[in-house]
Amino acid sequence: MRHWNKTYLGVGAVALLLLAGAGLWLGRGPLLTWYYLRGLARADDGARDRWAERVAGLEGAAVPALLDLLGGDDRACANAHAALAALVRRWGTDNPRGEELARRLSEGFARLSPAGQREVLQFEAGWLRSDGGQPPPPDVARSLARELSEAAQADGVVRGAALELASALLERPDCAESVGPCRELALACFSDAAAENRARAAQLALHPGMDLHQQALPLLRDSSAEVRRLAILAVGPAQNVLSTDDLLHWLHDPDPEVRRLCEVALSSRKVPREHIRLGRMLTDPDHHVRLNVLDELHRPALRDIDAGIWLRYLSHDPLESVRVAAARAAVEQRYATPVDLSDRLEQMSKSDPSPTVRQLMGYSLSRTRE
Repeated sequence: MRHWNKTYLGVGAVALLLLAGAGLWLGRGPLLTWYYLRGLARADDGARDRWAERVAGLEGAAVPALLDLLGGDDRACANAHAALAALVRRWGTDNPRGEELARRLSEGFARLSPAGQREVLQFEAGWLRSDGGQPPPPDVARSLARELSEAAQADGVVRGAALELASALLERPDCAESVGPCRELALACFSDAAAENRARAAQLALHPGMDLHQQALPLLRDSSAEVRRLAILAVGPAQNVLSTDDLLHWLHDPDPEVRRLCEVALSSRKVPREHIRLGRMLTDPDHHVRLNVLDELHRPALRDIDAGIWLRYLSHDPLESVRVAAARAAVEQRYATPVDLSDRLEQMSKSDPSPTVRQLMGYSLSRTRE
């Protein structure tokens, strides 16, 4: 009898050990997740990659905890970025879990800390570019593009990361569905306090389909030369947005590269080189240079030019003496091709801001009618 009792006790002890072992095994996943995520959150730069690889080994079970980590401080968010990158490398491009990850990141984006939003956007830009490998499928790109509207309302640092993601989206051959969110972000960043963000937004405006020529027009007067360079590339070819007469003013921009790009834009509009040279004189801040246009119009090389166009322009000059000189040249008719500015002289005689000019134009008109 005693023998049987010992047997039963032994069997019971083994069973308890098995149950305890099974419990420990079943609890191993949550315990490892907690341990690895705790280590990742505290890792310094030297240990970051090691802990990121450990977390990536947890596969999809790590994603909810990583989203929580992305609500933390700069270090925790940077470490979560490393773990996300390790995770997608582990999965590869065609793994459907990548699409699920993109969806969860997009849906949780608004709840992340600013540091978390920045790190997620930077991670996603790198994911789309794939470091030379196969880029993720279109569903991933569509999910990530939805974050741009939220990022457009964020601070400048988050916007900067969002502009990088937008650039990566527009580089894709299947970018058509991303154009709308990218356009919204670019518009918001045109008035960003950071010149770098304004420049990157202007660069986005150069992509086909963005249709931001009109909205980019104020950037031509931006305080940053880099922004003005990109703006003139975006707006320069759009004659329906910026007339050739107005474009001439950027031949005098303080930045030499802006001036060069202005010439390129004028040439793309088929403006002859001699006309560009005259246009530079016509819009010069020094009125003496503007007056020299009258002499230039008599040069033999410009005999075929329509002098009336240039005289009409000078008749609207802000300086009274220039307007009078242009009107006098029109009355004297010393050009190879006759000039008819009678309508403009009539207008000047009635509505010029200067009483002296109005009187002179009235006298000139009476002479031409004799």
